[in-house]
Amino acid sequence: MRNHRFTNFVLVFFVLPTVFLMVGCGQERDRAILANVTPPPSVKVVILLDKTGSSARHGVPNADSLAIAPLLELMTDVGGELAVGTIESVSENPLLRIRIEVPPIAPIDSSDLMPNVFLEAKVKAAYQKEMVSYTETLAQWKRSRDPSIKAFWLTLDSMISRPADQRATDIYNAVMRANTFLLESDASWNDSPLKYAILCSDGEHNSSSQPAIRPADGVEYLLVPGAREGCLAALKPVRFESLPAAIRYILANHQAMSMTEMSTQKGG
Repeated sequence: MRNHRFTNFVLVFFVLPTVFLMVGCGQERDRAILANVTPPPSVKVVILLDKTGSSARHGVPNADSLAIAPLLELMTDVGGELAVGTIESVSENPLLRIRIEVPPIAPIDSSDLMPNVFLEAKVKAAYQKEMVSYTETLAQWKRSRDPSIKAFWLTLDSMISRPADQRATDIYNAVMRANTFLLESDASWNDSPLKYAILCSDGEHNSSSQPAIRPADGVEYLLVPGAREGCLAALKPVRFESLPAAIRYILANHQAMSMTEMSTQKGG
């Protein structure tokens, strides 16, 4: 049985400070602005946790708050949405979701580039005025973000601690709900986010219905632990032995795509 006292200790002293006290929030975006290129894209990620008996027998790992924390750190930097759901006998429960808006962008002090002291003073004054507005906007953004993150972690902890004891496995409806989340309109984002689905499952669908599982356009599927694909083979997932490894892949892929985009826009 999970030690809730230890879990709360980890949550309060390790996970929440990691997310709340990130002094570098928006660093990727600020670097992009300084380089005069388009900021990196936001990210949408859904994680499905298999809570059925077969997953326990086949060694499917449970989620861990510390493993998931880097995803929220990335989203705090570039904006994004994280959802977590469960695979059960009947997988119709709504996803646990948190959306983090794109952080405000700090103004740039370009006064030292001016050709004379008069223009330098004018640009400096404008920068200082913008900085006051930015500081107020950033504080408001944090006030809106922090309670949502805290509530998300507390609810996620309860979801993670549930035993994998469901007698049947309905993977189809879980994947359908995950795809629906990922394919929601991107109109509320500045650009189309990068989209990933992490499937912590053995792929053993054995509920009464046996429909075909189809991939959603523009979504990359990651399978953990990857030893068994089962009905998830149609999604052509990238296999990982552990959840932290899958999350590291998302972080590295996002960084690589951001650097490639910056290099392309700079003509490098």
